[in-house]
Amino acid sequence: MRRGTHGKQGARTESGSQREHMQDTTESSSQMTRASRGKPPGGRGVRVLGVLGLCATAVVVSVVARHCALTTTGGAGDGRVSSFNTPGVTAFGETTTTLGVSHEVPRPKTDTTASETSTSFLPKVWTYKVINKYPHDANAFTQGLAYQSPDVLVESTGSVGGPSTVRSADLISGKVVLKRELPTEFFAEGLTKLPRGTAMGNKGYVKGMEVGKRDSATTEGAGSDPGGGDLLGIESGVDLLAQIVWKKNVGFLYDAATLTKVGSFKTPLQDGWGLTTDPYDPDNIILTDATDLLTFVKVMGNTGSGSNDPEWPLVKQVKIRDGERSIRFANELETVGDEIWANVIETECIVRIDPASGQVLGWIDLQGLRKQCDPSQTPPNVMNGIAYDAANDRIFVTGKKWSNVFEVTLEQSDASLAETRKKCWPAVTLPQYGYL
Repeated sequence: MRRGTHGKQGARTESGSQREHMQDTTESSSQMTRASRGKPPGGRGVRVLGVLGLCATAVVVSVVARHCALTTTGGAGDGRVSSFNTPGVTAFGETTTTLGVSHEVPRPKTDTTASETSTSFLPKVWTYKVINKYPHDANAFTQGLAYQSPDVLVESTGSVGGPSTVRSADLISGKVVLKRELPTEFFAEGLTKLPRGTAMGNKGYVKGMEVGKRDSATTEGAGSDPGGGDLLGIESGVDLLAQIVWKKNVGFLYDAATLTKVGSFKTPLQDGWGLTTDPYDPDNIILTDATDLLTFVKVMGNTGSGSNDPEWPLVKQVKIRDGERSIRFANELETVGDEIWANVIETECIVRIDPASGQVLGWIDLQGLRKQCDPSQTPPNVMNGIAYDAANDRIFVTGKKWSNVFEVTLEQSDASLAETRKKCWPAVTLPQYGYL
């Protein structure tokens, strides 16, 4: 959204919570109790030792069976099973290649009610380490960010009174290589790359559309009108970007390689903030607005050109919760594994969310990162922008009018959950932006 004060974003790691330690401790204690309960005094003979040996073997077999049953891989819940000894897979089925941090990640039970889950699950707290620092356009008011191989960042930037843009930039040099401008009535917000295999990704979604007479995606300094009627038909099998805008239910679709606008759509919301993909269903996108909801919307295999935009239907809404506290104002979004990561407006934090339950799995405290930006004529604004390179397990973060993009990894923090919540929980209202 069009806010500018102090917000934060972050990096990625394995989520979890203090409940994880509680769960592990409880299980270990109960196993030791079962193994030691009723243990006979020494000297009872070989028969007693044999019984104890059988009991110990049963406990080991039980633990191994439990681990094997829980080590499912495949972030979208595809049910594949791997041995719990497999490198990169934890006993809870979460991959351990999370930016070099390997930890088991307990999840709220899927059959648990919202109230039960919110009161029993304690998020983990993370801090960060900077791995690399890259140049970034210090005039870009970043609202959406996504990674595109090889080492390209696609970005949505907002501007009051226009023009907002969709652009692609070289990660290493920071050079903007393509840019399109939106009509001035649109303030650009979230951006995401749609997975192939969706209703549009490689099934001829826009094939056969009217071919426009211009394709004016240009280099830095020029632009085109994605709200106009000239559309370039593209073949199936291309990568597509989706972009939403603030205070409207409008979205645009672009060819990710050329930034050519290939269609537009409407959402069930009247406001647009963050946008990402559903890790459990590639035909869904997930949006946020000023509420405490993750809104799941079905991607449809049709598109409009401005005046006849189809409305993609609502699938469901899930409330974001940390304990008993509802979390509003989740801003820029990124799908990281099977989690949703979100900048929290006017904080220096990223919240890690379980999209199935809305439960907050962890908080990433990125305090101090903005101060590491290179000097520029425009002072850095709030943190906003998370991009994930899934192939290489890298997280990139930046902010509005930041002169740098940072590659970060996560480390467990010694900070208490209570103190972190004080820093990371968003305001209840934002009256300065009209959100009461």
